[in-house]
Amino acid sequence: ASSVFGTNNKWGTFWSAGLAWNLHKERWLEYVDWMKQFKLRFSLGSSVNQNFMSNNSIASYIYYSDRFYNSQTGVHLSGMANPNLGWEQKMDYNLGLDFRTDHVYVVADFYLADTKNLVFNRTLLPSTGFSMVSDNLGKIRNKGAELGLTYTVFQKKSSYFALLAKIAVNDNRILQVSDAMRAYNQQQQQYAKDNKSELPVIQYYDGMPLHSIWAVKSLGVDPVTGNEIFVRKNGTVTNTWSATDLANCGSSDPLFNGNFGLTYSNDQTGEKGSTDFFQTKNFSLKWNHSQDPKSHPGSSFSASVNFSSPSNNRFNSRSIDEALQGRIASLDIVASSGNLGAGTTMRLRGVSTINGNAEPLIVVDGNVWESDVNNFDFNSATEEKFAELLSVNPEDIEQISVLKDAAATAIWGSQGANGVIEIKTKRGARGKTRVSYSYRANMTYQPQGINLLNGGEYTMYLKEAYFNPSLSDDATNVKEISGLHSDAEFSEWRMYDNDTDWRKAVTQIGVEQKHFFSINGGGEKANFRVSAGYDHQTGSIIKQQLDRFTSRTALDFFISRSIKVTANFNFTYTNNHKNNGNLLEIAYKKMPNLAIYEEEQDGVSTGEFYHIK
Repeated sequence: ASSVFGTNNKWGTFWSAGLAWNLHKERWLEYVDWMKQFKLRFSLGSSVNQNFMSNNSIASYIYYSDRFYNSQTGVHLSGMANPNLGWEQKMDYNLGLDFRTDHVYVVADFYLADTKNLVFNRTLLPSTGFSMVSDNLGKIRNKGAELGLTYTVFQKKSSYFALLAKIAVNDNRILQVSDAMRAYNQQQQQYAKDNKSELPVIQYYDGMPLHSIWAVKSLGVDPVTGNEIFVRKNGTVTNTWSATDLANCGSSDPLFNGNFGLTYSNDQTGEKGSTDFFQTKNFSLKWNHSQDPKSHPGSSFSASVNFSSPSNNRFNSRSIDEALQGRIASLDIVASSGNLGAGTTMRLRGVSTINGNAEPLIVVDGNVWESDVNNFDFNSATEEKFAELLSVNPEDIEQISVLKDAAATAIWGSQGANGVIEIKTKRGARGKTRVSYSYRANMTYQPQGINLLNGGEYTMYLKEAYFNPSLSDDATNVKEISGLHSDAEFSEWRMYDNDTDWRKAVTQIGVEQKHFFSINGGGEKANFRVSAGYDHQTGSIIKQQLDRFTSRTALDFFISRSIKVTANFNFTYTNNHKNNGNLLEIAYKKMPNLAIYEEEQDGVSTGEFYHIK
C-alpha cells in the first residue's frame, strides 16, 4: 500500500517468477568435457513505481495569510484531488544465457519491459477552476540486449590474464500517448513560438524515442543573403523559424554503450588489476581493480552482476558512481556537471517513467540509501541533489551488485522498480590487528575546446558587421574598435587593444589528493574495522575547491554461534567552495580584444577588474 496514490488505488500487487535450465548437467551433454557451464535463464515479473510527489492524488489548500474572518484564517482549494490515481505498472521479461569453457565465458541477456499507466498531468476544462490534475496516461517500452565476453588467455593456479568486453543496446520508446500529452506538445510548441526560442523542446509522440530531439531542420546559411535556410514539415524551405515546423531530429540516447579491457592476477606477488576502456559515445581510459574472470552473476535465474574489491585491493575511484562507470554495460551514468562534487544521474536499462524518479534504488549494507522524494523535483534538481553517493568512500567498499530485472529486484518491492544497486562495505576479520594507509594523487586538465577568434580578428569582424548593412565607413566609427591610441579622443582605448585568452584565464591544472587510513582486526567475540579518509581537490576551473572527510566504523559482536550483533557508525563532512556562475561559458562569450584588468597609461595592469563603462 502507498499513500502517494488515490484512496481507490492505494494497494498495488506485483509478482515475479524465474526458471533456469542447466543444460550442461543433462545426460546428453554431461560427456562434453570442454563445456563447463551452459545455462538458460528466463524470468518475468511485474513491478510498480511509487517514487512521486506525495501530494499528487490529494486535494491541496492554501491559507489566506493576509485576511481573516472572525479572527480565523481562511483557506482555498489550490489543487484538485484524484482518488483514482494509481500505480505505474511495469511488466518485465528477461531471457539469459550463461556459457563457459576453460577459456571463454559468455553472458547474454535479452529484455523487454512495458510500463503502462504513466503518471502525467491531464489538462482540465476551464469550468473546473483548475488547469490540470495528475492521472494515469500513456505507455513506454524498453527493449534491448546485453552481451558480455571474457577470454582467458593464460591461467595457472590463481594466476591469470584475460581479455573482456561488454556491450549493451537499448531502445526506449513511447508506445501510447494520451490527449494530455498531445496538449502538452501543443503547449511546448506555443511556448517556443511565443518566446521565439530556437532551443530544442520536449515533446511526446506515439512510436518516437522517449528522449527525442525536437528542432527545426536547417540546410545551413544562404551564401547570397546570409540568412539561415529552414525546412518546413511539408518539405519546403523558408528563412523564417517556426515552432510549428519542429521535427524529430534524432535521440539523445547513445546507439550502444559498453566497455572492453583486460584483467590479470599474479599469485606470486598478490597483484591484481584491470584496465577498462569504456564507451558510450566517446572513448576514455580507466584503471580499476577487477573481479576474477571466473566470477559470474550470483542469482540463478535473474539478471544481476556482481563485482568485488579484494581485501588487499580497493576500487581506484573517487566515488561510487565513478567505480560503476563502464563496468555495467546497461548502466548509463551521466555527470550532472563538471563541477566538484556535482554527482551523477543513473539510468539502468533505460527510463520507464516521465514524471517520477528514474534513479535505481541504492542499498548500502542492507539499508536503503534514503532520498526524500516528497520535496525533490527530478526535472530541475540541482547537482548537489544527485551527489549523495559521494559520501560513501570507495575505499570502504567490498562488493557492488547490480540487480536489473523484476525477478532480481523483487526483494525490494516497489522501491526497486528502476533496478537496484547493492553496496556491501568492508568489515573487520578475525586475526591480528592490521593497519593500512594509502595516498593517491590525480591531476585534471581542461581541453582547449573549439577555436576562437583572437583580439585582432574579433575587432575586424565587428567592423565588417557594422559596415555590411549600410556599406558605409561612417558606420564603423565606433570608439571601441576604431583603433584610436589617444587619451584625448578615447581614454579607455588601452582596454580594447588586447589579445585576451579568456578560457586560459579561467582554467588551471586541477589537483586531487586522497588520504585513507584503516585499522581492523578481531577475536572470538568481536571484530572491528575503523576507517577514515580525507580528500582535497581543486578543479580545472579557477575558484573551485572541495574538502571532504569521511569515516566509517563497523563492529561485529558474536553473542553465540547463531546470534551476531552488528553496528555501523558513519560520518561525512563536505566543504565545497564554488565559483560564481559558469565561468567557462562566460569565458566563451567574452570579447577577446578586452582587457581583464584595468591598465595604467604605461600599460601596466592595476590588478583591478575592468568594467565596461
